[in-house]
Amino acid sequence: MITSIGALFTMASTGMLANQMRMDVIADNLSNAHTTGFKNRDVQFSEALMIATQDGEENVMAHGARVLSVTADHTQGSLSPSDQSWHMAIEGPGFFEIRLPDGTTAYTRDGHFQVDAAGQLVTTAGYPLADPVTIPQDADGVTVNPDGTLFAQVTFTDDDNHRVTENREIGRIGLVGFRNPQGLDRIGGNLYLPTAASGPAVRGVENLVGEIIGSALESSNVNMVDEMTNLVSAQRAYSVCTRLMHTVDEMVRGAHEMIR
Repeated sequence: MITSIGALFTMASTGMLANQMRMDVIADNLSNAHTTGFKNRDVQFSEALMIATQDGEENVMAHGARVLSVTADHTQGSLSPSDQSWHMAIEGPGFFEIRLPDGTTAYTRDGHFQVDAAGQLVTTAGYPLADPVTIPQDADGVTVNPDGTLFAQVTFTDDDNHRVTENREIGRIGLVGFRNPQGLDRIGGNLYLPTAASGPAVRGVENLVGEIIGSALESSNVNMVDEMTNLVSAQRAYSVCTRLMHTVDEMVRGAHEMIR
């Protein structure tokens, strides 16, 4: 009786924890379905075993669930044109380099850049590029080459009193890649940090970097239909585990009544 209650408790409690984690991740995916460059995540489970030792022999007494990892799907989202010349998308597996307030370099796929009061290109959170780029105040527009070189269209009056428009190089945005992007540490705000698992940022390796597409944005790769289906599945599994936990509670109460 005690062993069966323990086995049921293991199944119920680990199942509740695992499916709660899954629901949290799915909810985060759905809330970021329209976030530029966001990557869908999924929870990987493994079987958890409760081992009991009797007379020197180990026996499996219960099976449960354990969260093995939360992995990101780094496949590219669709690219859509933008009417803002300093919006950028990456075609390929690369990342933009961002400088955080504490000096740390973080990485993102989100090219929804803005121009701050000082004319710098920054993220929506206000973080500048690791190699800062400043847009001239008199610029009529910005273009970016696939290699990340930026040009500003500037119109001015020359010595002969003619209005002249020219392209001026104002900086370069370098892309980096990772040999194992699955190993990146997601820190929120659509930003990542490297880990031992991801390896360091790599530059100049075409198949790890890709190229920049100007006046474009990368959509999230979240499939809302799939995620809604996954959410219903996780909710049902969580509900089953909750009912099982209630059954365990009733069994424990019954056992206590029998002992009295």
